[in-house]
Amino acid sequence: MLIVSVAGASGSGKSNTTRGLVRLLGRDVAVSYALDGYHYHDREERTKLNEFPEQPSANDFDRIKKDLVDLINNKFVFVPVYDHSSGKKLAKQRLIRLKEVLLIEGLHAGMIASMIYPTNLCSLLSIYVDTDTNIRMGWKTKRDIIERNYDYHQTEYQIRHRLKYEKEYIYWQLHYAHIILHIGRARNQKGNDVTSSLRVTEDVIRIVNMFMNDVGLPRESFVYYKHQHKTCQRTLFSLHIGREDLVRQSVIEYIHPKGFRYDIIKPCRYGNNEYISSLKTMAYLIIICKKYKEYLDERY
Repeated sequence: MLIVSVAGASGSGKSNTTRGLVRLLGRDVAVSYALDGYHYHDREERTKLNEFPEQPSANDFDRIKKDLVDLINNKFVFVPVYDHSSGKKLAKQRLIRLKEVLLIEGLHAGMIASMIYPTNLCSLLSIYVDTDTNIRMGWKTKRDIIERNYDYHQTEYQIRHRLKYEKEYIYWQLHYAHIILHIGRARNQKGNDVTSSLRVTEDVIRIVNMFMNDVGLPRESFVYYKHQHKTCQRTLFSLHIGREDLVRQSVIEYIHPKGFRYDIIKPCRYGNNEYISSLKTMAYLIIICKKYKEYLDERY
């Protein structure tokens, strides 16, 4: 099995990304696992305590570790569910069991590696959703007011006070992720459209090359070049698929005969084909890395 962590700051698009990947991979192959339900306190209690979810002390990591170990050992787990519209935990928990791919989504998803290693029962692929702050804040304001019943002043307070905790407790995951999904806006770009692109580590490129060599794909099937990430100063590789027809055929023939459910990927707030293309590429990378998981670096 392969565990995929999807981390990022509040409002970056973690949940949309995770849902899209589950839809592409298929619910018989992948299951999502949200960490929001492991907050110790509900929204009202956090306000009284001046506590924020970005603080590790606000989350029940002992229970997360226990539930993860149970999942890895093929046990059923009841996952606590946080209702964002009310700011409270639901009485009814979600029952999940392990599948081929477990997608763990949350502010601190990158911390799970330190909870489950050393173990030879699973491998970990880490994703960080790196959305430009100005875009993320616009999304977060709209989402929190419309979907989570905040008023404008509550939203503004949350944004202002959570930034320092994001810098202290969230952004470090950007320095260790195997895959960085960057969502931004091109220079001089206007309107609501955003751009998205993927940056991956050298070990992911090595796995991609092994796959292409093993199945006889031409070099142009995956296109990549070195890229210096400005924020974390890491040397990464910008990657996209050059020949999706060939990649898809080879993945279905050699690794994933069930294929991908492209027909149910729906437009979301990102509203453009670049984001959907990035989702598809990540779905391919997840399946390929699952096949060659022993070559993934343990990055934490």
